[in-house]
Amino acid sequence: MHSNRIRIDSPSNPRLRRWTRILEDGRRKDASWVGIEGVKQILELSKLMPIRELLVDADVTEIPPLLASRSERVFELEGSLYRRISGVESPQGVLAFFDRPRWSWDDMTPRVLYLDRLQDPGNLGTLIRTAAAAGTFSLAASPGTVSFFNRKVVRSSAGLLFRAPFLEDVEPEQLSSRKYRFWLLEPSAERSLFETALKPPYAVVVGSEGAGLDRGRYAEAGARGLRIPMAAGVESLNAAVAASLIMYEEVRRSLDAS
Repeated sequence: MHSNRIRIDSPSNPRLRRWTRILEDGRRKDASWVGIEGVKQILELSKLMPIRELLVDADVTEIPPLLASRSERVFELEGSLYRRISGVESPQGVLAFFDRPRWSWDDMTPRVLYLDRLQDPGNLGTLIRTAAAAGTFSLAASPGTVSFFNRKVVRSSAGLLFRAPFLEDVEPEQLSSRKYRFWLLEPSAERSLFETALKPPYAVVVGSEGAGLDRGRYAEAGARGLRIPMAAGVESLNAAVAASLIMYEEVRRSLDAS
């Protein structure tokens, strides 16, 4: 694949507005690309799919030949323009646009994390990374949950959006109709994670950081509570930490059973 290299020095170039829109508006259903920054992550993803457009800070970065060869088009941006597009304090000098991952119900695993109006992009990015690492969970998000394509989520997920299956705007009924049993992550629940067998298919519900869970939404589905044991005086864990513990407890059990 031969790259067409284009130099951009003007802040009025319309491509800058298009790239910014793609990076900042994660909720757009018609958006087809996602932006990934950093040579290491881009190199790994470019083994699986072509780079649609590659942006390079021409002031500080030489275009990596391998990335250029895997890109449909390469843009060399004047430094201040690249930093404006990147939007981070310490840009990595290389940003690539790939086709967005498209997952379906057929990709969903028997073990699901159901994110009920989770708002923190960092927490969602951590859960994506942990789900990809654990390898046995997929993710489903209710309406009102931060977008998987939110700029901060993409950055904190370290490119693993392409490894952990996920679906957005999923109502609880869509899971229960597919025979998923709900376990609600609650500090006051009777059942302890370490003493409870979780039989797939099931969905562990992780509530929003502020409002928590609306138990009534799951009453008809026969939801049960599940707690992670904590020392006296500790009320709760960070949402991403709690869900990560559940994922790796299942990894441990599968190893013990093998």
